[in-house]
Amino acid sequence: MALPLPMKSALVVLVILLTLLPTHAQTAKTTPENAFTPQQLQQDFGLTRQLFEMMHPALYDVIAKEKLDRLWDSTSRLLDHKLTAFEFFNLLSPIISQLGCGHTGVGLPTSEREYINRYVPVKVKFLRGKAYIIADQDNDPSLLGSEVLSINGQPMTVITAELFKHISTDGINSANRYFHLDNKFDLYYGLHIAQPDTFRLLIRSGNKPDSVVILPATTKRVTRSKVGLISSSPKRDRPFSISLPNAETAVLTIDQFYIALDDDKSKETVYKQFLDSCFTLIRQKQVRNLVIDLRKNSGGYGTWGAWLYAYLAEKPFNYYKEAVVTTNQDLPFIQYTDWKQTEYRDYVKDITKTPSGQYRWTAHDNLKMQQPQPTRFNGPVYILIGRKCFSTTAEFCAVAYSNKRATFIGEETGGGYYSINGGDMMEMILPNTKVKLVIPMRKYVMAVESPSSPGHGTLPDYWIEPTISEFLSGKDVEMNFTLALIKKNRK
Repeated sequence: MALPLPMKSALVVLVILLTLLPTHAQTAKTTPENAFTPQQLQQDFGLTRQLFEMMHPALYDVIAKEKLDRLWDSTSRLLDHKLTAFEFFNLLSPIISQLGCGHTGVGLPTSEREYINRYVPVKVKFLRGKAYIIADQDNDPSLLGSEVLSINGQPMTVITAELFKHISTDGINSANRYFHLDNKFDLYYGLHIAQPDTFRLLIRSGNKPDSVVILPATTKRVTRSKVGLISSSPKRDRPFSISLPNAETAVLTIDQFYIALDDDKSKETVYKQFLDSCFTLIRQKQVRNLVIDLRKNSGGYGTWGAWLYAYLAEKPFNYYKEAVVTTNQDLPFIQYTDWKQTEYRDYVKDITKTPSGQYRWTAHDNLKMQQPQPTRFNGPVYILIGRKCFSTTAEFCAVAYSNKRATFIGEETGGGYYSINGGDMMEMILPNTKVKLVIPMRKYVMAVESPSSPGHGTLPDYWIEPTISEFLSGKDVEMNFTLALIKKNRK
């Protein structure tokens, strides 16, 4: 998430969008059984449409206005009878996901435990578009690594396509959708597919004939704390570190562009001191190759990405081209949001109107010309990316890619390339159903060349993804490939 300094409720929104959607902690007094009249539903739906049409900075970037208008209208016609908040949520969710904005979300008014009481009894990992079992409720070793071909007779391709309709992502990018399914497939399945008492899984294990296993639903989510590369990494006091696997190579790992400290100045100081110490060490050790590992990094403060790129830049550079907003006028629905009128009026003081009648926000440091750091690294750079790379991380990758400053290895980033929506966020709790909406208030257009694949994130120069056996064993195929590539390029 591209967050400004200072920010409004940014960490709460980061948690909502990356770890809690499609559910939220309880925010209002409502129950799954409550049904709402058509009049109440129409009021909530009208506020939803008004919020998006007035405030979303990239409403028609992915979906044409005419198509979205038809979608709003056709959904409105379905609100002619009583619906629960859950049913209303399931009508809104596919609309929101079609906007192509990973920072936009819709959530239930209460915990998912009030809506789901039977879970899929396995945890899956998606690799190359296929779902593999990485844990089950009974820890059955015979299931580990098996591909799930279907659930209760429904092919996984059909299930995945249906769940994709309810997951917001940047552009037409599928990478971040797979990241969400990796983490919450069971929740999405229970919310949007079914909650049966038993699950009939058609599985494929290596060269064995396809087989069927029948498992009872579980009342708790299946989790596994240590499996594969991502979760087996050693814990650190800070979300970043540096290592030297050999005399000529440094590996800079940044797992998030954020630190959990009490005040913003302390966070900035720690991060800037870390970067300065790393690149001073790199220069002292005469390191020839730099690997930056961002695979676990889902974002953070927008300025932190620019600060990192300043250590790679060969000349002064632009980072953001512009910050697009929709209006500087008072909002008729402000009372349903997490903004006070005085806060909002103070915020719009930094908005200017262009001669063509458009609005731009001017207060972000990333809009200024950026300068290279004195201890910048001038050698070859290799950046490891993946489906979790979102928001600030995707912004950094876009600038580094556009300036041809690095070789990218791994998967497509989960966040966009040409523009990313973020900054200050606005949350609205609808007055009747208490369904929660979250939207970004700015679109950051990156100072990058036009994308070769519009609607996608930064694409790797070398697409490397582990097999299921490599994932389960914790083999780091992306890093191994990178170190081998460095060795090859040295010859």
